[in-house]
Parts: sequence; C-alpha cells; structure tokens
Amino acid sequence: MGLEPHSPGRRSGEYTFGPIPRGAATADAGGMSVSETMPSPAPAPARDPAHVLFEHASDLLVAAQALRATAGVDGAQPAIAATFGCLESAVDALADAIGTLTDAAVQVDDDDARRLALQGADAAHLLRVARDVLGTIRDRVGAAAPDATRTPDHR
Repeated sequence: MGLEPHSPGRRSGEYTFGPIPRGAATADAGGMSVSETMPSPAPAPARDPAHVLFEHASDLLVAAQALRATAGVDGAQPAIAATFGCLESAVDALADAIGTLTDAAVQVDDDDARRLALQGADAAHLLRVARDVLGTIRDRVGAAAPDATRTPDHR
C-alpha cells in the first residue's frame, strides 16, 4: 500500500494519511499500472448480478466486523490514521453506491418512489457528513501522534 504520486495525503512509513483518490487503489510497479504488468485473467462465467450485488454488500459487512475486531489490537496503532483515510474514501464510495441503488430500486414515478428517492438522498448526504468527520479525525490522529503512526519499512 503506497501513496500515489497525485495523492493529496501525507505518508508515514507505508501508510497513506489522506483519503485514497478515486481510481488510485491500484498497485504501482515502477510507473506501470497493474493492468500493464499483469495479464488479464480469463473471463469468468457470467454470474447472476443479484448474487454479485448481495455478495459485495456482505463483503462490506465482513470487512467492517474485521475492522472492529482488529482496531484495538496491540500493534495496529501505526495504521490508525491511514485506516481513517481509507474509511473516509470507502464511506464516500458507499454514498455513491446508495444513490445508484436507490435509483435502481425506483422503477416508477409515483409518491412512494419519490419518497424512496428522497430517503436515499438523505442517507447519501449523511454518509458524506460522516466522510467529512472521518477526514477530521484522520487529520487529528495523524497530527497528534506522528511518532505512533509511523511504521517500519517492511522490505
């Protein structure tokens, strides 16, 4: 995990102290993108989009449970500010996903559909507020304990 050259965040050790820019969650291999350095896998058989969608939501829940389980473990402290930066980006992406999900759920134009669309917009807005709060926490954690958030080089 490294800091992309165009990232606005700070870096300490191998962890990024900023939100992960959209599209920057790819590895860097000497200036080449992953798609340039790795062959494309063979196309997978077509899967039911409904199952894929629900599996992604389930993966999100499992990841959140794993974060909760490992957050307080001794030795995790160096990654706390970077984790808040990643959560900041994840919550932003989740807000976008809620908008897309709500749009897909609303297939008719009636009062119930308009209420659902407004509720989806409200949920996305609340997630963007949470994203901003996570950014503030990330900044404060990174500034308050810079020595505690540095990690050794694992090369």
